[in-house]
Amino acid sequence: MILSPPLKTETTGRWQYVPFGSANLSNTLINAELFDEYRIGIVPIILGKGRQLFTPEHKQQHLKLIENHHTATDCVIVRYRRDRSAETDN
Repeated sequence: MILSPPLKTETTGRWQYVPFGSANLSNTLINAELFDEYRIGIVPIILGKGRQLFTPEHKQQHLKLIENHHTATDCVIVRYRRDRSAETDN
């Protein structure tokens, strides 16, 4: 697992951390509702098995597509921001 050094965004002045390669850490942060934004890389290979990023125990979150990028190797990188205004307490 890699956790980037904190990055300060120019637009908001807020600090951000970017975890790479750890499903366990990502699940912990998702369950604690600490992700404001998701950047997901999609590789065009179907394995038929593997670890799910989003599992049934996660609380439903509304996401808004912010950006998508198609690479030269047919991968797609999508960026979603959490839309807290669309979420309601049940």
